[in-house]
Amino acid sequence: MPGTGSPDQPASAPASLGSNEESEKGRKLSAESEGTISEKVVVPSGSRSPKAGRDGTPGRDDRMDTDLLIPPLNFGRVCRGVYRSGFPGKKNFTFLQKLGLKSVLNLSEHSYSPEMEEFLNDNGISYQHMLLEGNREPFWTTDEQRVGEALMLVLQATAERPILVHCTKGTHRTACVVGCLRRLEEWSLTSIFDEYRRFAGEKVHLLDQQFIEFFTPTADHRAMAQKTAGAR
Repeated sequence: MPGTGSPDQPASAPASLGSNEESEKGRKLSAESEGTISEKVVVPSGSRSPKAGRDGTPGRDDRMDTDLLIPPLNFGRVCRGVYRSGFPGKKNFTFLQKLGLKSVLNLSEHSYSPEMEEFLNDNGISYQHMLLEGNREPFWTTDEQRVGEALMLVLQATAERPILVHCTKGTHRTACVVGCLRRLEEWSLTSIFDEYRRFAGEKVHLLDQQFIEFFTPTADHRAMAQKTAGAR
């Protein structure tokens, strides 16, 4: 009768006399591996095996930083066409590209690196460095005229021509400009200060809040706000 081996283990034909030794070796290999044969993966010399993450996913070696969308510190959307943040860097380039920015306003004391300037130029983003001194008791007070100039630049932005306003950490100086914009938009002081505290955290400056409270938008600010209101 024909052999009745299982599907995984077909019946074997009679072995020849010359194959006894090979059959014995085969049985030993089968017993040691319990029917499973493992393959070794040989990594060629000079190549590097990617490091896997704890969950087994590919490590950073398999990905480029340019594929990651990393927002700048304290990034936020103020309104359509207006964004705020801390000082942006190389790791934020891909994220900034997604915003479709047309202009950037730097309120900090730091100038852009050549790499940052190249990125802005390559992407058709105009930039302006307008140093704004922060409110620091008892000697330093933010210049209201300077804030007014920054606010005018912000008011010119639209959904089609967005702007990013930033200082070093995206907290106090940026918050003063945004707070003055909220005054122009007739937000209540309670709402303005709530927004201020969300970005300032524990480092709330009372002078900043006083500055925002007593800031008076000019007729030019109101005219520009009215002109671009429908596009923001």
